[in-house]
Amino acid sequence: MKSWILNNKTKFVLLLIVVVFLVKLVTLFTFNNTEWEPDSYMHFLELRSIFADFPQNLILGLNVWSKPLYIYPLGLIVQIFNIKDFFLIEIINTLIFILISWLVYKIVLNVYKNFAVAVVALILSSFSLTLFKSSVSVLTEPIFTLTLVGSFYFLTKKKFTLASLFIGLSVLARIEGLFFIAIYLGYILYAYKLTAKQIVKNTLYSFLPFIIWDLLGFFITGDILYFRTFFQSYSAGNYGNGTLFDYPKLFLTKEFILSTCFIIAVFFLGKYKHKLVNKKLITYSFVLFTGFVTVQAVLWSRGAFGTAGLMRYFVSVIPFLIIFICSIFVIIRSLFSPRIFILSLVIVSALQTALLGMYLTGTIVNTKEFPKVESYFVESGEWLKDNYTEETFIAADRPEILYYSQRNLLNSKIYFSDDYALRTPGIYVWTEWSPITNKITKEDIDSNASLIKEFDNKVFVYEIK
Repeated sequence: MKSWILNNKTKFVLLLIVVVFLVKLVTLFTFNNTEWEPDSYMHFLELRSIFADFPQNLILGLNVWSKPLYIYPLGLIVQIFNIKDFFLIEIINTLIFILISWLVYKIVLNVYKNFAVAVVALILSSFSLTLFKSSVSVLTEPIFTLTLVGSFYFLTKKKFTLASLFIGLSVLARIEGLFFIAIYLGYILYAYKLTAKQIVKNTLYSFLPFIIWDLLGFFITGDILYFRTFFQSYSAGNYGNGTLFDYPKLFLTKEFILSTCFIIAVFFLGKYKHKLVNKKLITYSFVLFTGFVTVQAVLWSRGAFGTAGLMRYFVSVIPFLIIFICSIFVIIRSLFSPRIFILSLVIVSALQTALLGMYLTGTIVNTKEFPKVESYFVESGEWLKDNYTEETFIAADRPEILYYSQRNLLNSKIYFSDDYALRTPGIYVWTEWSPITNKITKEDIDSNASLIKEFDNKVFVYEIK
């Protein structure tokens, strides 16, 4: 078996990738068109709306929450194929993450020059709980992560133009890309002897997508400083706050194997860094991971910039965590026998895969990582689909309800905005979250609209004529 793998490395990696894809495909069928959180439903509603009534809704894609690099290409696919459920977008995100895992494999191969270690990196990036969940979702993190990992890959090949363009594209996938652009530019200035012309060129390439984004906003709105709206979208306390230690606790809970390996890698690197080559790239992966986690922890402790204490914010940097911790195995190989080296690879891979299985099935661990949606959201959405056409205005404060009613946002609204709430004729779906999201009480809607249907005393459908 060992000799076959060594003689057929490409075939083995492709076989492993196919196995990973099949595992994720089976998982998607098991999840049965259900997503992890409300944001998934909201993003899908926007995908269904961006090219509907073309070109009226194109400005929706310039919003910082919508992410242009996500909403325009995937929205076009949704429009062309008239997609009404998650599955195809989940498949696309799964394929994007297959590509990310392959790039991590190639990066580790370039940095550490060891095939076995690179294979372990592929396994860890495929079966990390956080990355796995993101890969089978419809959220924006996969595209964002692809831009960052793609930039790192081209950096290992010293293809600076492509590395700069990819890091620049990251800002079109999530505004956090600005942080990574700053780290990237600082790194290439430190690590490489670039000419003044190369520095200017790569800085321009890194900020070009952001400049184009601002110019598009200017042409549509007339505001030459349109980029300011990116930051005005968030204010302190939007989603609550926590402590500086909440994210480290989450890592130890949800990514125990990777967190343990990180602690060991920091110790090993401090003592045995002389045994490693490409130290600057290894340090770069460390700075990307620890820098972003630190910034997010500070923001969360202050309730700032829209952070909400979610583990999925770190999808984009866990690949760099994996690249960094792979240094452990190279050091083990230099200190111990080949048998111990191989054993360390097998143990870490097996433990990570087993831990993922435990979380997905609820075995041993306390929580089962399985997406679910309340039945009354599904039932109310399907009831709306069966009883009202798209010509009827519907407002609901939960995106799940509009998703299951198979509507877009052309004649539907999420949340009860002051622009239309309780004044525009149509259907209003009130839930127990309405006072939190809209400051509208049950008494407000009872006195302005007629109750026509309720579901489990949780969802109330009203009509205003």
